[in-house]
Amino acid sequence: MKQILHKSLSLTLTFFKKNFSSFTRRVRIFKLRNLVFAFLSAAIAAVMLVTLPNLSPANAVSIRSASTDGCVVDVGNSSVASVTKSGNNCVVTITGSTTITFP
Repeated sequence: MKQILHKSLSLTLTFFKKNFSSFTRRVRIFKLRNLVFAFLSAAIAAVMLVTLPNLSPANAVSIRSASTDGCVVDVGNSSVASVTKSGNNCVVTITGSTTITFP
């Protein structure tokens, strides 16, 4: 009886050693892959946090004096520019730093 129990225990241990050693190896590879992914994600996030505050917002818009008179000007920041029509002329007033493009 002891031999039967010992043999079944031995077979069980052999089965677990054989199958769980490869399972353990796969778990280690999976953990390493996740660790590398987490490290790269954190590095990319750090680079984005450092560079994003230095970017200026894109405010390029077209401003016009009225919907029908044809005075349209493309400016970088509409809060520092305005356009009006005076006779046949379009008058653009700029009060700050911006880009301007006449079509």
